[in-house]
Amino acid sequence: MKLSSSWLIALLTLTAALVPACGSNGSGGQCPNVAGQWTIQYHCQTALQGSPVIVTQNGCSFTANWGGTTPFTGVLSENGASTMTGVTGGTTLTCTGSVAGNTWTNDCNPGGCHVVCVR
Repeated sequence: MKLSSSWLIALLTLTAALVPACGSNGSGGQCPNVAGQWTIQYHCQTALQGSPVIVTQNGCSFTANWGGTTPFTGVLSENGASTMTGVTGGTTLTCTGSVAGNTWTNDCNPGGCHVVCVR
């Protein structure tokens, strides 16, 4: 499946949020604290590597925003597992991943994009 540039940018945005989904083991309720700025360290679209992702958090819910795209929204569990969704290029993406220390790893579908964020 070939992905358009806008879809990939949106996926990056989601990843940044997830990666929506990158966070440290602080406390945001009883969940890891993922609020703040993250950097996309790895993305299936190499042009997105190094891009910032801004995450806001309220308890175990979060929003990831990578600028210029629709933010992704998601939830965290106490053990750092995360799930987020967002629309990019007209396609709804779902990313599942986990936060461990200062690394947030996600796999987003459809498209099978692996994303790693760090802070």
